[in-house]
Amino acid sequence: MSLIDYTLVRFTIGDLSSISGIKTPALRMWEKRYGLLTPERTDTNLRQYDLSQLQKLLNVRFLLQHGHKISKIAEASQQQVFEWVHKEVTEKHPEDYYIDELMLSCIGYDRIRFLELYEELLQQHSFSVVFSQYFVPLLQKIGTLWQTNTVDITQEHFVVQLIKERLLLQLAPLEGKKSKTTSVLVFFFLPENEIHEIGLYFAYYLALAKGVQSVMLGPSVPVSALAKFNALPKEVIYYTHMSHSMRPSSTAQYFAQLSEVLLNQPQRQLWISGDIVQEIPSVLTHPQVRYVGQVNDLEKALNAYAHYDREDSLVEQ
Repeated sequence: MSLIDYTLVRFTIGDLSSISGIKTPALRMWEKRYGLLTPERTDTNLRQYDLSQLQKLLNVRFLLQHGHKISKIAEASQQQVFEWVHKEVTEKHPEDYYIDELMLSCIGYDRIRFLELYEELLQQHSFSVVFSQYFVPLLQKIGTLWQTNTVDITQEHFVVQLIKERLLLQLAPLEGKKSKTTSVLVFFFLPENEIHEIGLYFAYYLALAKGVQSVMLGPSVPVSALAKFNALPKEVIYYTHMSHSMRPSSTAQYFAQLSEVLLNQPQRQLWISGDIVQEIPSVLTHPQVRYVGQVNDLEKALNAYAHYDREDSLVEQ
């Protein structure tokens, strides 16, 4: 149950369209022809929809995506719709359903529902899979909705904080273990003024889960502060993420600085993620740089240094 009164969370028909991906004219037609949605009216006669209407619409979209007809869905009772959804989820298509339900819980500030869904997913998958296949798409969707003003900054922060908490809980037992790989040390950091750290912490989690000696430096780290680590008598890997908030020109300039300060001797590598990196040829062609754009890329890179017992691994291979 949400801790926030559902009446505080209202949507226009345009919001419903943005969240569901269903065109506004189709929503209006369904509302008129089938009575699928039942809006309330404001004092100025504008339609408004609550969370229950959004949940109903997401269930309709889910069933449409998996072969059900709108006319049949509209005729069905609420219980029948739930039964159809449950059948699809348990037998065929759980991913779309869970992402929608996670999103709905975040829009409604429903921490308890979010945690229930999370625990269900953990019973089926490793945390690595839950994060990469469910949390990442959820964050991308919420981010898009925030950019289009469909959700506000409190809802975006709410989901980010919930995911960060789950990630830190998974990290806690790993940080207490002694690393089994000591020939290499990986430093995790973000560029100056970059504060979106969830992806960085997940990369750190993967490294620790594979027994790779790692140090988390966190967000907004000046390049000059990293230079002292080049004195270490072992192989050093620097991992960072470049976001789209950086322009290609500033990204290229920043990489040139990283290269000069960190890659000026053998046994030094720079692993970089972020789509914008692909727009900078000098990054991709540097012999000491490895682009790890996807979770699988990072896992493959870490596997070269991994040292763990199978029963100790928390990452699905």
